Amino acid sequence: MKPTPGSHYLVVRGDQIRQIARRAYGYDRSADIIDANAAIFTKARKDIGISLEGLPYIYAGDRLWLPPVKQQFSETVPANTDDEISIRLDGKVFRGWTASSIERNINKVADGFIFTLPYDPDDKDIRERTRPFSYKPADLFIGGELYIAGESNKISPAARIDETLKTVEARTKAGKTVECMAQKSTLEFNGQTLAQIAEEIMKPYGDDLKPIFLDGDSDKFTKVRKEITDTDFDFLYGLAAQKGFMITSSDTGQMAFIRAAVNSKPVFRFIEGETAIEHISASYDGTQRFSVFQAVTESAGSSGPTASLEDPSIDTYRPFVFSADDLEAGNLDTAMQWRRAGSLAKAAPLSITATGWRNEKGMLWRENMKGTVKAPSVDIHKETDYIINSVKLEKDENGGNVSILGMVLPQAYTLDFPSSFPWDD
Repeated sequence: MKPTPGSHYLVVRGDQIRQIARRAYGYDRSADIIDANAAIFTKARKDIGISLEGLPYIYAGDRLWLPPVKQQFSETVPANTDDEISIRLDGKVFRGWTASSIERNINKVADGFIFTLPYDPDDKDIRERTRPFSYKPADLFIGGELYIAGESNKISPAARIDETLKTVEARTKAGKTVECMAQKSTLEFNGQTLAQIAEEIMKPYGDDLKPIFLDGDSDKFTKVRKEITDTDFDFLYGLAAQKGFMITSSDTGQMAFIRAAVNSKPVFRFIEGETAIEHISASYDGTQRFSVFQAVTESAGSSGPTASLEDPSIDTYRPFVFSADDLEAGNLDTAMQWRRAGSLAKAAPLSITATGWRNEKGMLWRENMKGTVKAPSVDIHKETDYIINSVKLEKDENGGNVSILGMVLPQAYTLDFPSSFPWDD
């Protein structure tokens, strides 16, 4: 039985709330499903157990009501139009400020936006909310929907003869891990999962930045080591890539570990000649593809297990050798598969500029959405699934809203390497 919005769904063995939400809506509405089924998710049920992503367990035979399609995010503010920008700065909502460079990405974690406001230095309220180095909470709402929850990190005042302006750059709270690192010479982890390691790395940042695992945990790493010069994000990103996880920002601005929504319901369709596309471009970079991958390890200064994996679609000799943190030979194979998938993501990115900030279903564009593309002009000769890995919302030269969508093949985030490609005839 396929989960359908506006109907009941009978849970079968192996179902998870977030998976049901993605199959029904194409994006995560777990919180709404839980709220709509209060009679099931009583305190007694929640006390039985909570999963790694903080959601209660469900069981075969549970009958869940799936609420009808509505707005994408639960936290809202009043808005007059579906593209109206509101900025909540240190708890107070402002309208009429100019926002630009609105970006969300997978594997960058520092999603952010820039906004400009008229500045009167005698206005003590605004002066305090935009005080340099104050790191005030700064949230962006589009059409009343929370899109990025962050904090201010760069303040740029400027004065002209006729006006004084302040430009504020804000990004998610987890963005600080991009340039910060643990205050220890080295950290070593033995026999721990990705969630356990991430929680230890993020512990000094406090409960507000406790990492969230939206799609379960990984298996255990035998032994990994973090050097003092490794930024916290780069270290976690490297481990996540070995286990097929992506890192993004949650709706509250925390570091969220996710898997690609390859089994989600498609929420967009771009067909050249049928769908309005302002611009489309692709890049097929042969320097990022390799014919064979070899993983090597070291143990106590001597060589450890090694393994190799071929990419049969590359018919010229291009070897790639890398050092793997995991010492178990069986997991080396998996690490190589993820490395091969990652090379595909870097080698064949797609960019589409679409009119407006929402898709045809009225949803704000967001990373990890799945849809289909067919565009022979850029060598996508058959309708093919793609995953959005970056979103940038902008104004065009005429003041209209446009979305620049970066996309990759879903197999770039799975172990199911494609047997054929969209550029093949």
